Amino acid sequence: MAPRRTSAARPRRCIVLGGTGHIGNALARALLGQGHEVTVTCRRDGDRANLQDLDITVLAGDDGHPERLASWIKGQDLVIDAAAPYPIRLFDPAKSGREQRDQALQRSRCLIEAVADLRAEFVYISSFTTLPKQRPWHERLQSAVLQGSHPYFETKAAIEREVVSAAANGLPAIIVNPTVCLGPFDQKPREACFIPTVARGELMGVTGQMLNVIDVRDVADATLGALAEKSYGRPIALSGHNIDLASLVEKISALVGRRPPRMRASTRLTAAGAWWTDALFGAFGQTPPFPSLPFLLLCECRAISPSSGQRNLGLTPRPLETTLEDALRWYQQIGYC
Repeated sequence: MAPRRTSAARPRRCIVLGGTGHIGNALARALLGQGHEVTVTCRRDGDRANLQDLDITVLAGDDGHPERLASWIKGQDLVIDAAAPYPIRLFDPAKSGREQRDQALQRSRCLIEAVADLRAEFVYISSFTTLPKQRPWHERLQSAVLQGSHPYFETKAAIEREVVSAAANGLPAIIVNPTVCLGPFDQKPREACFIPTVARGELMGVTGQMLNVIDVRDVADATLGALAEKSYGRPIALSGHNIDLASLVEKISALVGRRPPRMRASTRLTAAGAWWTDALFGAFGQTPPFPSLPFLLLCECRAISPSSGQRNLGLTPRPLETTLEDALRWYQQIGYC
């Protein structure tokens, strides 16, 4: 069920920065469904399977240049930032973690300033990792140590603080913080996509870590609902279904008729091993065989209840089975599984 809206949305000119990304693409489709004129940006030319057959304008290029950003968003009524940069690698030979954070923060400041000059509405897609932690003190301490171990976390938190500050000063900004997103329209490299990895039997083992997953289309619906409600300035946590990782893998495996992996591992030990591997390769200027960030993010996952902001929007998440079935059909369509 889509969130309630106070009135019919008038057609507007909208731009989605990161329109080939998972959430950005779902937002572009939701905006089209409401009759808006949509432009999307992507960082590079190439395969755009999730943009095919969409009546949109596509702009390609690096959005890190202030002049380019300003020219792209000129004349738009709504600017959605689903492409804020963040560090993926633990160590980047070209830039330190602080330099990556500062560069991402400067890009966001330029964007916010340009949107304010336009007097347009703004949407920022944030992360569940920036939300306040209602946990025992020892778990909060563990989380603080973990978040200090990778530049991703401080970068996301710094950008969100910048948007919250701008909203406090009058910017009409919506901030949404979704949990783990699943569903159709994902077009990351196949090896970085969780569901195809499971469907192809490439997942070596699982953990019993609890997490919360939400359909990417529910994130889009809730975001547009927050715009209709003018829920500016306060981050809105968006959640779907609580499930442990092993059970989620079993559901996906059952849908494709595959036996789930039997190997069980500790989430913390797996994350620690991934981090040290990442650090060792980085110390020698090499790219690790796999990034540690997904394992660190898994450590931050928890079972959570719908936030007051989500309840106020009236969002009822799609059934998890529907999300998984639709996601599998999408990945099959683009040849991922």
